Amino acid sequence: MDRLSDAGLLFCRGIAPHASYLFKHALVQDAAYSTLLRGRRQELHARVAAALQEHFADLVERQPELLAQHLTAAGDAERAVDQWLIAGQHAAERSAHREAIRHFERGLATSAALLKGRLGTEGRSSCNWPAASRFSRPKVSSPMRRAKPMCERIS
Repeated sequence: MDRLSDAGLLFCRGIAPHASYLFKHALVQDAAYSTLLRGRRQELHARVAAALQEHFADLVERQPELLAQHLTAAGDAERAVDQWLIAGQHAAERSAHREAIRHFERGLATSAALLKGRLGTEGRSSCNWPAASRFSRPKVSSPMRRAKPMCERIS
């Protein structure tokens, strides 16, 4: 962090441990992020998710998509799906329908990745249809209705 800051690529606001950092440009952030090994990135996202839950519960309550993003990147798909669902429901309650659809779609994609991983490693699924059926928007619920017979067959 110090080297990035000294090079003018990262700006620090505040004093540690309460400092916040901002990259000079999104491409610099992407380049720095891509240098981390996948396991290390997942570990960092898991730590951020834990810190959010432990120290910033009010923020997570207002913006569950923030926790969902970190849980997804940490590889904690089961917990991430729940947070994407909550985020979609919050957005729908605010009539932010496009945002709600994006959150529900991220939840579906995360569910699909989880299911694919379970099928690949266990040879079977533990598809949770009752949880998945809570997606209520037509654009989301239609694919979920089509997926139900598959879930029932492989459960």
